Amino acid sequence: MGDYQGVIYASSVTMEISKASIKHALPTVFLNCVPTFKSTFPSVIPADLNGAYQATATLLERGYTRIAFINGESYMMAAQNRLAGYRQALLNYDQVVDESLITYGGLEYEYCIPPSPRDVIEAQST
Repeated sequence: MGDYQGVIYASSVTMEISKASIKHALPTVFLNCVPTFKSTFPSVIPADLNGAYQATATLLERGYTRIAFINGESYMMAAQNRLAGYRQALLNYDQVVDESLITYGGLEYEYCIPPSPRDVIEAQST
């Protein structure tokens, strides 16, 4: 191995990691990785669900009720969690989830903005 004492497995998108991927006995932390096996290694996952919930709740508390949600690719765990947070906030504030205000992929504002929203939440990982 090299001259190091620990390993951080990091991913730009939330992904599953298998035991076969771990080929060492060094202290390890997973960053944006979810182990598919029973692991004693710590795992740090972004607060995608809570972040989208808080963003949506903030707009709702300011009186906006027609809120567009521009989401990432639907297969990504982060995008699924962000959408769940958006939906949960709407429901908790007694709002109907309007599917016409939700778009996926291609996070270019001018290409995927739903018609006439009052405000927009863009769920992009950078």
